Amino acid sequence: MGGLDARLAIQKYKLGDRCVSLTTLATPHRGSAVADYVMNHLGETVAMGILQKLFAGDVRAVEQLTSTYITKVFNYEVKNTQKIKYFSMQFYIPRPVQAYSLIAWLWIAHAIQVKAGNWESDGMVSVESARWGETLGTFPGDHITETSPVPLGGRMMYQDVFARVIDNLEAQF
Repeated sequence: MGGLDARLAIQKYKLGDRCVSLTTLATPHRGSAVADYVMNHLGETVAMGILQKLFAGDVRAVEQLTSTYITKVFNYEVKNTQKIKYFSMQFYIPRPVQAYSLIAWLWIAHAIQVKAGNWESDGMVSVESARWGETLGTFPGDHITETSPVPLGGRMMYQDVFARVIDNLEAQF
C-alpha cells in the first residue's frame, strides 16, 4: 500500500518536484483479490467479525484496496507524473506455499488469490497487479519477506530486493 501512498503524494501533494523516480514493491496497482474477498464476505464469519472489530468497524482502508476501487477511482484520479520514472517489482510465493512462507495467514491469502485466478502472488498482491511502469522483474518472496528480515524458504530476500532497487537507480541516474 506504500506504493499507492507514494503515487498519491507525488501527484496530489506535488512531491514529484522533489524526486525523479518511484520504485514500488508488491503494490496492488490494480487492487487485491484478498481485499475483494474480505469486502464480499464481511459479516459472514466469526473471523470477519473479528476483522471488523480490529478496524473498529471502519473497513475503508480494505475497501480502498479492492480491484474496483483501485481501477475505477484511484487509478482514474491519480495519474503518473510525466517527469517521474516509475519502476516496479513483483513477487510470488513458490509452491508448495507452506514450504516457503513461514507466515500462516499468507497461506490463506495466497489460496484466496489462486481461487480468484491469480496463480502467482506474494499472498496479498498478484504479480499482475504489482506491475507498474517499467518492471525490474518478478522474484520469489511473500508479502513480508520482501522488505523484512524474515526468511523465505530459509533464505533472506529483503537484501536482494534493496540491492536490485539501488542498482537500478545507479544505472538510471
